[in-house]
Amino acid sequence: MVQHGSSMLGTISPNAPEFQQAMNELRIAYPEDDAGEPRNFGELQFMLKQEHPGLAKVDFDSLTKSLQESVKLRGEADVLANIGPLLFRVPIEGLVATQEQLFSKDSKFSALLTQPKPDYYEGEESKILKRNQFTEEQRLLLMPATDKTAPWLPNFFFEAKGKSGKDMTLQNQAVNNLVYGGRAMDAIRKHCLREEEAFDEKAHTICATYYHFSKTLTIYCIHRTRRLERYDYVVTELAFYSLKKPDSCWEALKAVANVRSWASLERKGMLTRLKESKSSVSVLGKRGRSVTAAQGLQTKRCRKTV
Repeated sequence: MVQHGSSMLGTISPNAPEFQQAMNELRIAYPEDDAGEPRNFGELQFMLKQEHPGLAKVDFDSLTKSLQESVKLRGEADVLANIGPLLFRVPIEGLVATQEQLFSKDSKFSALLTQPKPDYYEGEESKILKRNQFTEEQRLLLMPATDKTAPWLPNFFFEAKGKSGKDMTLQNQAVNNLVYGGRAMDAIRKHCLREEEAFDEKAHTICATYYHFSKTLTIYCIHRTRRLERYDYVVTELAFYSLKKPDSCWEALKAVANVRSWASLERKGMLTRLKESKSSVSVLGKRGRSVTAAQGLQTKRCRKTV
């Protein structure tokens, strides 16, 4: 069991051998814990394999050659600067992204673990968050970055390690990111949906990792569960690709393009529900009830009028 003495508060980093144990104690299951899959696991795996329209005009030979040549890279900074643009070649409409944003302290996780600082993540414009009514607790979950101009509602992350990096550290970083992103998506779903719809035991957040030592790309997802006595959240490996061969490179590129589009649609779907919910509350207020928009959002859980 991890020691929780004052000297250990907030000091366990993804590099530490006890990081995974600490996550387990915080009720987070790792892929190797074999704690089950999200209800949409099959759908996600099917989605990763589909042809992506954004790759239709991409020069396959040139792109795979660039990936093959990247084997000469060594340091993490070089890997991020060269591999990232290749993997993210497909533009995603309305995308807001950022790099290396330190996340805020979390009362549950940062008391024991160091704060995440994702290499890269995608979310929504911060001004959208500012225009809506949320409690301070909800805002801390929805906007985990300490920089309040950074994207909010993060649900796609990317982490990379150079040749000297450790694969376990890379996985720990992915899990750390997923916990914050998963809780952000849970927060807005609870805010805008009925409980039975919000708590669907499906994955809504994904992290891709690239490990340069083995030239491999791994895709993970996280979902919340009520079926397990020991865990609240479960991280699952969705897919694994070797970038050493052209065919596998192409499958990896498709997977990354598809999952980024999927993550964007997940966010946009919740923003649509949020907008509909605000409209519904306004209508209720105009019918003579003494309900402000903020009160309606808070007390009605953003239930959509049917």
